[in-house]
Amino acid sequence: MGKRFIIECGIITLSGAVLILLLNQFPGLSRHQGLSWGSLAFFTLLTIAIYLIGSRAAHSSNPNSLTQLILAAVMIKLVSCAAIIIAYQELAKPNGNLFVIPFLVLYVVYTVYEVVLLNRLNYAVSPSIDKAK
Repeated sequence: MGKRFIIECGIITLSGAVLILLLNQFPGLSRHQGLSWGSLAFFTLLTIAIYLIGSRAAHSSNPNSLTQLILAAVMIKLVSCAAIIIAYQELAKPNGNLFVIPFLVLYVVYTVYEVVLLNRLNYAVSPSIDKAK
């Protein structure tokens, strides 16, 4: 793994942990901290997997590998997130929908980071981009 990725992912994860600690100060959210911490672990591991697979895809002989990965990652992430929310709703039977706030905030933060990360990987290996600009 690249040193830059490890540092950035560490900062994102630490920021997510601080955010969860802050959000857990609210009584309506503190009851769902298991979901919040599990979400942080899920998004961190998913980001690491996407980075590792993306690094391989970016250097693949197939020029469409990275694009295929991006499409697959978006689909897997959407389906997984929907499944997590539905499963939590069914199993924990929370009163209201406040539990989804920390989950969605982490989803957005990690999604933005993954877009930047995959864009950077694509830029690093794309011959069609003029890197002199």
